[in-house]
Amino acid sequence: MKNLNRKAEARRAAAGMESRADTLVIVESKHGSALKYGEWISNTLHTDMIPATRKYLGYASLYRNVIYIGWIKDGRIEKLNLLQQNYVNFNMDGKHIAVIGVGVGNPTDSYLKRIIAYNALDQFGDSFHYLPGAVDEKKRKAGDMNNIQHCLKNLGKLYEKEDAELIGERLVKGYDGISRNKIESIVDEITAVRNNTYRKDEPEEDGEDE
Repeated sequence: MKNLNRKAEARRAAAGMESRADTLVIVESKHGSALKYGEWISNTLHTDMIPATRKYLGYASLYRNVIYIGWIKDGRIEKLNLLQQNYVNFNMDGKHIAVIGVGVGNPTDSYLKRIIAYNALDQFGDSFHYLPGAVDEKKRKAGDMNNIQHCLKNLGKLYEKEDAELIGERLVKGYDGISRNKIESIVDEITAVRNNTYRKDEPEEDGEDE
């Protein structure tokens, strides 16, 4: 992952903002959908950004706002548990925490409720956003199909039938739902937090309409 923080500091200076960022984007991805969204959000909000590894996660303690972005695999937002387990160690109490799950399902009520439940998001964070990701069937490596087959076996246990069938189809045939305009609600949210006008509401459904 590129270190965007030096460039982010320059962008903040150009925008007349304080040199030190108030918001940190944490991304569980070295490439792909989550990283692309993370870069767009970081560039738009002039934030710092780090990978979701044990080596760097502790930096979350230094920021007022934390945005976590991870791919949804087997119902779990990858590595979010590391942040949850270190809530006290990372001094997360009192921070504004936004969680973003990136996947290939449609944002139906049943699908979003399962994601919220599996990741205990009703007890963690100030908001949850779902963003549509991508699966490029043309760039698969040898071990990718094994991972997909594993996911396909579990889909029926994790989701409602229609949700499971759609996700399975997109994992096999490929799918691209990525769009920069999907980040608008999270950008609006952090902007409102910075302006002290944010009001906690229901989970945000930023994904593709049914």
